[in-house]
Amino acid sequence: MRTLIRLLFSAAIISVLVVTYRGKNGFEGLMRLNYSERTLKRQEATLLKEIRELEHDIHRATYDVDYLQNQAREELLVSSPNEIVYIFPEDRGAER
Repeated sequence: MRTLIRLLFSAAIISVLVVTYRGKNGFEGLMRLNYSERTLKRQEATLLKEIRELEHDIHRATYDVDYLQNQAREELLVSSPNEIVYIFPEDRGAER
């Protein structure tokens, strides 16, 4: 009878340990949540940096006339009055 009680008690302890480790809110779940938290914090830091850069660009585009003119020249190929723009074909020899 004692052997049966010890066996049942051991089985109960093992069951509790398995559920604690593998259960929905167990150790493995905690590790997954910690990994997810670290990943999200890295993403947050990257996005916050991008937001600061975009806010800086918005500020420059709003208040810096030279920056705005430079962006218009580079991205939209806009030229100033009385300015001649030369566009050269790309060097095809560089591709080979």
